[in-house]
Amino acid sequence: MHLRSAMWGGAVSSWPPTWFWTGGVPHGNPTGEIGVLIEVIPSRLRQEQMHLLVALEGGEYMGSLVFKDAAACQQVFEILKAHRGRTLQDIGGLELSQLL
Repeated sequence: MHLRSAMWGGAVSSWPPTWFWTGGVPHGNPTGEIGVLIEVIPSRLRQEQMHLLVALEGGEYMGSLVFKDAAACQQVFEILKAHRGRTLQDIGGLELSQLL
């Protein structure tokens, strides 16, 4: 099963997240598996939440993923962290059985 289609670990929010422009060149309201993953940031307030920072044609966007539990969040966090620098489309297509 691919990351994009899995709700494994109890993800509450779906892949990909809703994107918010944070700087650089804005590109309207992009949706979907956009850009290249720059950073994965754990939430300071909730152990079951993380933030993704992506680059898209000179702009930067941030989105959040929320999970039902901290363990699932940490597992996905480690996977995403290991794939920084790849496109979200590539990451969404990762085969989970090979990563766990």
